[in-house]
Amino acid sequence: MKAFFRENRNSAIAGFHYNIINFTAESFPLHCHREVEFFCVTAGEYTILINDVSYLLMPGDIAICGSGDIHSYQTDIKNSAAIILIFDPMILKKITWPDNCSFVLPVIKGNTHLTDIFSYIFHAPNTNDAYNLLITAKIFELCGFCQLLLEKSETKDTKNTKALLNIDKISTVLEYISQDLSNDFDIQTLAKIANMSVGHFCYVFKNTLGVSTSTYINQLKVEQAMILLRETDRSITDICFQCSFETIRSFNRAFKRHTNTTPTQYRLL
Repeated sequence: MKAFFRENRNSAIAGFHYNIINFTAESFPLHCHREVEFFCVTAGEYTILINDVSYLLMPGDIAICGSGDIHSYQTDIKNSAAIILIFDPMILKKITWPDNCSFVLPVIKGNTHLTDIFSYIFHAPNTNDAYNLLITAKIFELCGFCQLLLEKSETKDTKNTKALLNIDKISTVLEYISQDLSNDFDIQTLAKIANMSVGHFCYVFKNTLGVSTSTYINQLKVEQAMILLRETDRSITDICFQCSFETIRSFNRAFKRHTNTTPTQYRLL
């Protein structure tokens, strides 16, 4: 499972990059990043968890994750889909996105104008400066409408520079992990990537995501196994080892912990 926020597009403003994708996966585990993220459901439904609060999103609903917000997506509905827009707000903050901007209820329900903006950004070719200018204007418009329609939170703790740096470091580690789940992720290597001591890295990782590195990695492996169980006829044993579990027992245990069902039962759903 690869991180989906790495392939950037250039906007009409030098140094401002964004990424927009059509998201069709069944779920994506807890993660965080400095970038602002807009999640617009286009089919089915998704439950999005933002800072320990869950929201059920239907087609046309939009959720907004601010810088450093811990979030994940989950759906039990086949053929669910969403458009995800991710961008770094720093270059725009004085124009469209205040520092540490967050909302009391970070969800907008069924606003067709905003969904039309998402559709335009997603489908417009970014092949020349004219289109890039129009797309950038649409992102500005989206930011403006969100701040008009949503009540800003006054209780959210201000994220200081050190906290944002930790988020950047953890995000880099998550991206490294997602590159190839067959790797043997020893804690020393992950701490080195984050430029932290092992003890401090373990503390920051769990404090940020709420789980240990081993639990997080197992969650990713289980997500990969769920896709193979759903979309292929490979044996459970083959899927177990393809997803880099050492034994069937450890695979079954991790799968049950994450999904509350066994691989065999999940395949029959």
